Amino acid sequence: GTPATRLTRENLIMLALNTGNESNLEKTIQGYATKKANPWNINEALIDEVLDQLSKEEWDLVQAIWDHAEQLWPEVERIHRAEFGKSPDRVSKRTIKTRHGDYTGGYFPMLYDFDYAGVKGRTAAEKRTALEEMQGRAGRASVNSSMTKGRTTFNAPVNLQITRLTGGLETTIHYITNYEAVRNAKKILNDAELRAELERKAGVKYADLLDAWVGSIASNNQDTAKLTGIEKLAEQAIRNTTVAALGFSYTTLVAQTFGLTTAYDRLLTDSGYGPVNAARMAGHLATGLRKAASSEHRAAVFKASAEMRFRVENTDRDLRETIRVLKGKEGKINRGLEFSMRSIAMMQLYSVDIPVWTAAYNYVLEQDPSNTKKATAYADRVVRMSQSGGGAKDLAAVQRSRGIIKAGTMFYSFFSALYGILRGLGRDFGQDVVKNPVKASMKAATRVFILLTLQEMGSALIRGKLPDWEPEDEEEKGMLSFLAQQTVGSAFATIPLLRDIVNGIFSDFGYSGSPAGMFGEAVEKFVKNSTKKLEEGDETTWVDVAKPLITIGAVATGKVPAVQVNRTLDGLEAWFNEEYKFEPIDLMRGYDPKIAEKRD
Repeated sequence: GTPATRLTRENLIMLALNTGNESNLEKTIQGYATKKANPWNINEALIDEVLDQLSKEEWDLVQAIWDHAEQLWPEVERIHRAEFGKSPDRVSKRTIKTRHGDYTGGYFPMLYDFDYAGVKGRTAAEKRTALEEMQGRAGRASVNSSMTKGRTTFNAPVNLQITRLTGGLETTIHYITNYEAVRNAKKILNDAELRAELERKAGVKYADLLDAWVGSIASNNQDTAKLTGIEKLAEQAIRNTTVAALGFSYTTLVAQTFGLTTAYDRLLTDSGYGPVNAARMAGHLATGLRKAASSEHRAAVFKASAEMRFRVENTDRDLRETIRVLKGKEGKINRGLEFSMRSIAMMQLYSVDIPVWTAAYNYVLEQDPSNTKKATAYADRVVRMSQSGGGAKDLAAVQRSRGIIKAGTMFYSFFSALYGILRGLGRDFGQDVVKNPVKASMKAATRVFILLTLQEMGSALIRGKLPDWEPEDEEEKGMLSFLAQQTVGSAFATIPLLRDIVNGIFSDFGYSGSPAGMFGEAVEKFVKNSTKKLEEGDETTWVDVAKPLITIGAVATGKVPAVQVNRTLDGLEAWFNEEYKFEPIDLMRGYDPKIAEKRD
């Protein structure tokens, strides 16, 4: 390198990983030699000299990573043989001689650092892996994994950040697990007759959306422009806000169970709405809820379905990304926050996903007892369509955006699924109303009640804000007007940006859909409450000043579950001040004088 170059232990380990085969070693040397700014004058002898600083334990770790990566080769070979009819020439190992003994070397994915001058301008095709290139015609003609000798001749400085280690292996694993699905999807979409029929029935724009969706799966949603500094800050704010809003929140945990309503609708839509099927599907769901408590049943579900096996990691886009970031950090606070995020996913899994999967599975076996393959596929489909997910295949086009635009779709995964369901409801109603207006209207009203109204009732109930049927105060809303308003608001909640406007008008819960909204609102409250507190005789308390400050700190650091902390702070203040009809539950959901007045 240059005289000023300093390498950390993690840099040395990453450098060592790129010496396990001749291809990686050559690309590492050539990549740094081609730097436009301060190129490194390195060679094999200099690399050996630098790596001589590694301990035996560190070299053993490097070899263990090589050995683990080598286990991927059989699947890469299988895919290549299926595509070209022959096995590929694999990247050859290179024996490394060290003062601790000889190491056999092995495969490691090339991880380029595109931040260096002269590299940013490279085309997207040069940056893509083989799987990502399947989106284009040229890529389909030369599909390969970086484990083969068909690697590109492109050179660039190698990324020596150890945090990229798992990402590199993930790319090859993604290639293995998604290749056939992407290949088959592209084959269907590129069939001239099928494409023409698709565009005629659904429209050209819809067909183009499918192309983009398959492309997103191929690249694992990574085929996007490099984020600017402001966009990176926005993504960090999104993760921090996820912790602030959802961490240890009792309402978020309980609200996961509301997914049973969309699943119930999905099952009834497939089997046919009516009293007999309603009872039957309720029975299947009850069986699923009972069996979810059995470890043997859960093991059987995970064995049968890969979708369910990795469900905890893919429940929601924002949850998935936050868990992923927290998992890589040390410290008790980060472990606690990761636990709080995983608790939400586990609540979803045990109270909704496994019961719903079981109900759908049993429904198919009820009709065709021997067809377990069909039952598994249908059960996976019902969970995906009724509950959403956080994987690339589960995200709508609006959710695949990154940076600042992504802030507009925070906590949107479930609402994205609900939007699709409501669109289907509208389409079905439009077709059925012509044949039988009364029946179509009754069915649509029933579905709206199950999908929206029941959820709003549950949401208000757990917050203690469900009104009386006929309130004594004429200015308060009655039950029917409240539910009607909340049902309309819930429908608009499925449309990004518009949901924030409508919720600002309708909602009593103060929901904010973007980190900028939550942060800005907290700043405004802090300034206003601080000013009031300093005014002599004002009733504003120090807790009123502290709560928005906690939120500001939470969004800034990602270390505080602010929403739940502020609720508990409210309850503690009420307990200390011996507020009217205070109850212990107020420590969890916060003290509200209006709710307290209604207590017997």
